[in-house]
Amino acid sequence: MNSMETLVQQRQRLLRELAQIQAALSSDDSKSPFAHLPPGKAIRKLLADEGKPCDRNTIVHRLIAGKANVGTRDPESNIKRAIDVNLQLGLLQDIKGKVGLPEWQFKGLQPDRSATDPRVKLVLEKMHTDLDQSFSIAQLAESVQLSPSRLSHLFLHEVGLPPLDYLRKVKMLIFRNMLRNSNLKQKEILEHLGIADRSHFSRHFKKLFHKSPAALRKQESRTPAACGA
Repeated sequence: MNSMETLVQQRQRLLRELAQIQAALSSDDSKSPFAHLPPGKAIRKLLADEGKPCDRNTIVHRLIAGKANVGTRDPESNIKRAIDVNLQLGLLQDIKGKVGLPEWQFKGLQPDRSATDPRVKLVLEKMHTDLDQSFSIAQLAESVQLSPSRLSHLFLHEVGLPPLDYLRKVKMLIFRNMLRNSNLKQKEILEHLGIADRSHFSRHFKKLFHKSPAALRKQESRTPAACGA
């Protein structure tokens, strides 16, 4: 074997090794549950996965270990700051000293932990993580490779509500919390929640809470906040 053939073989071997290293790195990244997610979305994904409220230290450690995009300088403080901001906006709630998703306190919704089908769990996770998105039933079904009718049947059986009804109630609860806990205008809150049809959403809101968003905010502004609220 001449020197040229040897060099070619060495080059091919090095290329194969490089490809294996890149594949391993990619594989490791894909296995990280919060890879590249910003803190707010990563926190909500963790809570949806857990199916229950978590203490702050657990959230910090899990997000760092899961490679969330929490910054390289003082990631612990960045995560805790994200928790505080989300609590203030009503995207999260303090539940007996732990941090949880607000819909778990809403009696009209069954908790996520009632779902056992992995496809339904993935849809729930998508709903809770990407709160700024407006999903159709077709998009949700495609994300778990089901037909819309099959997903609707499974979701109703597992959660007790059709997918889009569940998502609308979640967003209405969070919208109410943000009305109470932030100074954002209604239009800004709706943008945070990926809601384009304000009048349609307001009708459903009034039907559920027996007050329009404007009336609720006016009432809340006149009612002193309870200690620890």
